[in-house]
Amino acid sequence: MRKNVVFGLCLLIFGLLSTEAHARKRISIGTSEKLETVAQLPNTEEYLLDNGDYLNLGVLYERFEIAGMPLWVTEEPKIVGVNTFKRDIYYDLDDETIQAIIEENNLPSVDELKHIGFLDRYSGAIILLVVIGLSTIYVLFFKKNTPNEIEEIEDTKEENQTNINQ
Repeated sequence: MRKNVVFGLCLLIFGLLSTEAHARKRISIGTSEKLETVAQLPNTEEYLLDNGDYLNLGVLYERFEIAGMPLWVTEEPKIVGVNTFKRDIYYDLDDETIQAIIEENNLPSVDELKHIGFLDRYSGAIILLVVIGLSTIYVLFFKKNTPNEIEEIEDTKEENQTNINQ
C-alpha cells in the first residue's frame, strides 16, 4: 500500500514537472494594488472622460500577498474614479469631488463605499494560519518514526539508563 502511494506521488510530481521546457517560475512575494468598482455612475455627459469612456467610483487598496494569495491589507482603501471599460485605469479624485458625486447620485457614505469585506481582508492570513496549525499538529501527533529513528531513540534510552546507573 505504501509503495503504491509513493509511486502515485512520484508519477504526479513527474507529470507536473514534465511539461514543456520553461524558465523556472518564482513564487511572487510582495504587495499589489487591488482596484474594485463599488458604484456604477450614470453614463451621462457629466461623467464622460476624454477618451470617450465613462467614470465609475471604485476602491483602491494595497495588500501583501504570497503566490497570489492575499494575506493582509497594507494600505487602507481610498475612493478613486474608475474607467468603465478599462477597469485597471483609475483617477485620483479629491474629497470634495467624491462627496459631490455621492450626494448627487444618492450613494452610501464614503466609509461604506471604502469597506473591504472580512474575507478580502483576512482570508489569506486565516488560510496560512490553518496550514501552519495543521502542519504542526501532524508533526507533533501523527508523524510515525522510521525504523532508524526508533533505533536512535532506543540507543538514547540505553545511554541514559547507563548514565543513571553510574
